[in-house]
Amino acid sequence: MSDRQHKPILHILNKAPSHQRAQTCREQLSDGDTLLLIENGVTAVSLPGWFAGIPEGVSVLALTTDMDARGIEAPASGVALTDYAGFVSEICKWPQAIYW
Repeated sequence: MSDRQHKPILHILNKAPSHQRAQTCREQLSDGDTLLLIENGVTAVSLPGWFAGIPEGVSVLALTTDMDARGIEAPASGVALTDYAGFVSEICKWPQAIYW
């Protein structure tokens, strides 16, 4: 996909990093996109290598409630944390979202 044609997208990932959809999601990320990790997707924050190769212009957020539920205390470097209010706010501000 060329950058000229790319409109930023919110990618919402609820699959574990080992799931094929998580891998496909990573491959589809482009500068300007946001990756929001929820449910089992938050387990990626404990795998710093999983973020290698993601474009620098991609913002990564993880839902704290789901991290707490899985016993994950600290995210990988570059991952911002959000609560439910931030989750809803993020969804509302994006005209395009893909659930993986």
